[in-house]
Amino acid sequence: MKKFRLSDQVVGVSALITAVVAVVVGVAEMQVNREYARLSVEPYLDLYNSTVDDGYTFNIQNSGLGPARIQGVQVKVGDEIMSRWGEVAVSIMEEKPERLSFTESNIWTGLQIQAGVTKVAISIEDKTNARKFHENASKFTYEICYCSIYDECWTKDKDTPPVSVDECPPYLRQGF
Repeated sequence: MKKFRLSDQVVGVSALITAVVAVVVGVAEMQVNREYARLSVEPYLDLYNSTVDDGYTFNIQNSGLGPARIQGVQVKVGDEIMSRWGEVAVSIMEEKPERLSFTESNIWTGLQIQAGVTKVAISIEDKTNARKFHENASKFTYEICYCSIYDECWTKDKDTPPVSVDECPPYLRQGF
């Protein structure tokens, strides 16, 4: 029968402790790396009005680090859900459509807005109409739900910071 010396036992226990510590450190480092990877591609949408001497725009800007995948949009004037920017303009400006000239962009489910990109939702070049639209812009609400590439989602309206949600609200339209 072989005898174990105390030094052999100390070396064995030390090796076991070292292995356990290495596994714990590896798991902790893996969690930190996953969190870093997730945060390094997190989108952040800003919704804002831009008034310049040449007209009015309502913009959606991704000032985050990763792409924002659009999941739903809703635009309302009062309690009425709108389906096009033309309806919004007519409703808040109380003008007939033939007198309004504007350019609009569609925002639809699946659209990806890359980091650093600004999407112009509506642009009105005529100064008189631009001023009137801007003065009445508080009459419409704009809510958008978007997700990161890790399927973390947020809702954002034009007046508040993004709010993290488990999933996008079903009442949001497929596009606007």
